[in-house]
Amino acid sequence: MKFYERREVRDIIAYLRLIINNNDDLAFERIINRPKRSIGAITLKKIYTVAQSHTISFFEAAKMLVDSDQLTQRIKSSLNGFLGKIELWREIVTTKELFEFVEMIADQSGFIEMLEMEGILGVARMENIKELISSLKNFNNITAFLEHISLVMEVDNMKNDDTVYVMTLHASKGLEFPCVFLPGWEEGLFPHQRSFEDRSGKALEEERRLAYVGITRAKEKLTISCADRREINNQWQPMRTSRFIRELPRDNVAVVKSNIAYSRN
Repeated sequence: MKFYERREVRDIIAYLRLIINNNDDLAFERIINRPKRSIGAITLKKIYTVAQSHTISFFEAAKMLVDSDQLTQRIKSSLNGFLGKIELWREIVTTKELFEFVEMIADQSGFIEMLEMEGILGVARMENIKELISSLKNFNNITAFLEHISLVMEVDNMKNDDTVYVMTLHASKGLEFPCVFLPGWEEGLFPHQRSFEDRSGKALEEERRLAYVGITRAKEKLTISCADRREINNQWQPMRTSRFIRELPRDNVAVVKSNIAYSRN
């Protein structure tokens, strides 16, 4: 089974999806009772009915039910606690590093406690959660991570080997392809001009790591391209080859220069 298809990993991903989008009914349905919150089929049916009759999300329907007299006090309390946590996490999502944020969710949701009670199977699932949290250190925010997950799962399900995928270097992490094309490797573009303004050198090193990510996505053939001239602000300007190209080991690089000139019609 692929890593992102494991039940516990999909559960945590569903939490993240619902936190950034309370209209995600599939995510709501997946985690409303993970871990168990005494919310059974009867309560879920009431949520579905309210959502359909008012044309609203399951999340909003659940909030309406909490304010109604259709639920017992026990279920109201449980459902309200779940909704409150989702809304609280949504408010603080940008205040923490992503891996720390997910650690907090796994703990405060009761998810970790649930796994601890599952014995040997729970230990294995805990390791998967730890691996997931560790991988989040490579992402700046939830949106970037979820975009990456969508791309990974799309590639995993890909049936046509001739498919062309266009993506950012960030989104390519963890993926591999037979042939990879990396355009625009010029000073001022990659690395970006802003990297030169960071005197600590951290921004430049981060872009160098991204260059490594891009290069290592290719399983068979890698093509890196750069322009001699580029139109910037309606003016043609000469460009310098990226230092990242110059840093590549010469023995593994074949340089091909094009004599094709482009002009603006």
